[in-house]
Amino acid sequence: MPAAFMLNDDQRKYLASIPKDQIVHIYSFDKASVEKITDSIIDRVRSSISEVWPIKFIGASALGISGQKDIDAYILCPVGEFKLYLPALTKEFGNPKPWYVGQTSIVWNWEEDGYNIELYLTDPDSPATQEQLKVFELLKDNPKLLTEYEQLKQIFDGKSYHDYQKAKYEFYNRILKTA
Repeated sequence: MPAAFMLNDDQRKYLASIPKDQIVHIYSFDKASVEKITDSIIDRVRSSISEVWPIKFIGASALGISGQKDIDAYILCPVGEFKLYLPALTKEFGNPKPWYVGQTSIVWNWEEDGYNIELYLTDPDSPATQEQLKVFELLKDNPKLLTEYEQLKQIFDGKSYHDYQKAKYEFYNRILKTA
């Protein structure tokens, strides 16, 4: 496999955790639903915490393309300040606790109006966050890449989630390598 398509250790680890029988479903973009949900998330974050950290929406919904009916939102906050906002955000989005707690991110996960929501309190300087934001910017700024990405997603509709995620990682690694 060419170097541009190689997977990193974290990507391989995540792929190994995916059940072999998990299937991916890709849906058309629904602008009205996505805007309603993202506006609600922003309002809820802003009413929960006093600090105004940037909130970035990334992923297919933020790009306005077909996807898994999921919305990913990143509250960009230095890791050293997580403890200041964790109680209020947990009360609002995930009582009794967040879905995932890591060294550089805390994640809440819930369903809203048929969408899977992942809200990250994440360190903007972490390599994983930087990579996610870079991929998003590359896709947002390049209509040709965005079309290629949406076509990749559509090809995997109804197929193995593992294979879909592997293809996405390879695509991300390729565009990051050429950026």
